[in-house]
Amino acid sequence: MTHTITRRPKILSYQAGVETGALKYFWLKVSAFRHDVSDAIVQEFITDPIFIYTLANKDNVRRQGFEAEIKTLPFYNFTFSAGAYYTWINNLSDDDIVRDYPKYSYSAGIRYDDEKTLKALLTGRYVWWDSVREGNYSGAVIDLSIMKKIYRQNDREAEIFLTAHNLFDVEQHLSSPYRYADRWIEAGLRYRF
Repeated sequence: MTHTITRRPKILSYQAGVETGALKYFWLKVSAFRHDVSDAIVQEFITDPIFIYTLANKDNVRRQGFEAEIKTLPFYNFTFSAGAYYTWINNLSDDDIVRDYPKYSYSAGIRYDDEKTLKALLTGRYVWWDSVREGNYSGAVIDLSIMKKIYRQNDREAEIFLTAHNLFDVEQHLSSPYRYADRWIEAGLRYRF
């Protein structure tokens, strides 16, 4: 891949939405967006023996869609959340659909916080790539984080933590060279002073 980006894209962006905490047990946000991009950076396929494509400023692109999020108020120290995103992208220069970008995604989470010493967060996200590549996005990526305070005095505190990324070792990638990381774990001690 080579880069021949010569100009900065210009973007005219519109967004409208509603966000409310007036519902009895929920916070809710819904929005729609539209971005008109001139001199957009797009992939241009080439016949170079080493590279398959290059990036160039050459087209006018419209990206539009919507987002929605919902989150509960804490219930016995648990908070639940979910979100969805959908977008479609058109090349206005030739009216083709622009590929290799996320088409839609979903996320969900459960958070526990006793507001004293223990916090835990379980999140999941799924992304569907609108792609012609040989990607793999057949499963959701799940992460788990647990934090426990073990010391607190004045403005100092210490906590231990454990985070498991991609808990079920799901493959989620647009193409083989750009694979999502396999399962990996972090653990440690944080000290704030």
